[in-house]
Amino acid sequence: MRKQQQEESEEDQASLLPIKNHIKRIEVDEMLVLLNNDLVNDAKDIDKNRQDIRSLGEAQNKERTELHNSLLDHCHKIVTDMRELNQQSKSETYNLKQQLSCLNQDKIRLQQNLIVLENKVIETDKDIGFKRRNQQLNKKK
Repeated sequence: MRKQQQEESEEDQASLLPIKNHIKRIEVDEMLVLLNNDLVNDAKDIDKNRQDIRSLGEAQNKERTELHNSLLDHCHKIVTDMRELNQQSKSETYNLKQQLSCLNQDKIRLQQNLIVLENKVIETDKDIGFKRRNQQLNKKK
């Protein structure tokens, strides 16, 4: 009620103003209405932008989570592959060491056999040489 009385009193005062002032007042009122409309539109734009920001944030978080999970899976696969390769390498190293050990044992046996054969050759040479000398001595007689 009081507001209505105040508006009526403003209208009464406005009717008492000169025409130029009255026109200026109407222009100011129209400008205020336009500014108010702009404010309302700007508020709507701000709300829309806030919603867009939230949507983008959620999309970014989702994408970040997917990327993180993908990287974790990839890292896990790399670790698993490296462990398998490490195990294969250890196994191959063990096999190669066993083969080397066998080869060293074979080498030792061959060296021992060589010594035995050399001794037999020396003995055989002595026996043959002895027999040849005896044959040569017998021929001279």
